[in-house]
Amino acid sequence: MSVLEGAILLGEETTYGTPATPTRGYEGKADSWKRQTEYQESQGFRPGMHTLRSDRRRPMHKGGEGEIELDLLTSGAGLLLASVFTTVTSKPLVPEEGKDPVATEFTFATDVRESPKALTVQVLRPRASGGTVAFTHTGVVAKEFTLSQEVDQNLTFKAGFDFQDVLLTQPAGTPAYPAEAVPFAWSECQIALTGVTTTEFAPSKFELNGDLGLKTDRYRLANGGRKTRPFRSQVPAYEGSLAVDFEDVALYEAYIKGSLLGLTATWIGALIAPGIHHLVKVELPTIQFSGESPEMSLDDLTQQPLPFKVLDAGDGTPAVRLTYVTTDTAP
Repeated sequence: MSVLEGAILLGEETTYGTPATPTRGYEGKADSWKRQTEYQESQGFRPGMHTLRSDRRRPMHKGGEGEIELDLLTSGAGLLLASVFTTVTSKPLVPEEGKDPVATEFTFATDVRESPKALTVQVLRPRASGGTVAFTHTGVVAKEFTLSQEVDQNLTFKAGFDFQDVLLTQPAGTPAYPAEAVPFAWSECQIALTGVTTTEFAPSKFELNGDLGLKTDRYRLANGGRKTRPFRSQVPAYEGSLAVDFEDVALYEAYIKGSLLGLTATWIGALIAPGIHHLVKVELPTIQFSGESPEMSLDDLTQQPLPFKVLDAGDGTPAVRLTYVTTDTAP
């Protein structure tokens, strides 16, 4: 038996908690999907007990959590991105007027909607003796995400999910993967900062984290004790960090002044057609550095850590906008 038979499949639910047919395969790097179980116990005075009685302890299943972490590919990432961002728009791209579309530009953005869409996530786990067992997680809703890029690494996307239940009775789906897809590499990344002038701005690391502000522990004295759909109960928070070599005090001064800046990270992939490339672009119109002082070292160049917080400019512009150009026609 081989671990190569393991798979992670996604499907979009029409109704929260009702299993969808999972067909889209994603090349996750780890299996972190775990059921959350608490045990209800009852104990009182009773002669003759050696320990807690066996009929005084019951398991209470309260859904669970899981993550999907992967290298972001030039095709196939739309459904996963759409599970995190609540606004999705698209437009076909043509190489020249009168020609058929050769690619689609998807735009994923933050907005004020209650919560992201619900998914079914099926994890096919290989058995030692052969074959796989399908663990079907229903009522799967994204609660957080991380987008990160380092030197010598691919662009990585990780989404954290809450789920309502996990079933063993659903048939195993057949995962479908893009016919052609490659990761976005670190050498394809460019990061631009507006609102400050510095000698050089060439980060060696970029990370963006999002907490979607969902209340995931919605249990009621009904529905068999199962949790209900998560909804937004807090203001979402988006934070990130940059790592740069220390060159001058401009970035440090932007931090101590509380300057409002703009940041754009762009990955330009292979050419699809004249003037059209595979693309990922993250736009953060308003950020503010939250630190910190440069740090010298005996074995490295002086570094300028730049943690930042994403803010709402108040003009209706999305706080975070991600553009994805791909040959896919649907997310």
